[in-house]
Amino acid sequence: MTTKYDLVLPYVIQHDYVRLQNMLDTDKEGMVKLRDHKGRTLLHVMAALGDLEGMRLLLRYRAPVDARDDDGKTPLYYAVDRGHMPCVRALVKRGAVVNPPGDTSPFRCCIEHALRRVSERRLEILLFLAQSATRQRLREAKS
Repeated sequence: MTTKYDLVLPYVIQHDYVRLQNMLDTDKEGMVKLRDHKGRTLLHVMAALGDLEGMRLLLRYRAPVDARDDDGKTPLYYAVDRGHMPCVRALVKRGAVVNPPGDTSPFRCCIEHALRRVSERRLEILLFLAQSATRQRLREAKS
């Protein structure tokens, strides 16, 4: 059985933003919340692919930035896991929680990657996430 998710996924993979936007225009609320069989939204997929332009399109349509898949992973987790710094920055700028409780924290993911394979890109992401988590905690403390 073909689902709406199956219909829109090729547009995501092919970076066909015109068709994707047309589908979003016809069903704004439903399209950004569609999930695959593992609970991943289109924003999860775009974050994993490093598709910044596609992510920005979905975020304009209010895609849930902290949606968790069946494994508890957020789009930010996938962007961190794949090392897509522009996507990491965009998601944090839109309010993605950097260090939520649990084993699927993007911050924890980055630390684990940095310990396994130290690279300049991973360290840059780690530093950015540490700074962002600190800012988020300070804002919460003031509230």
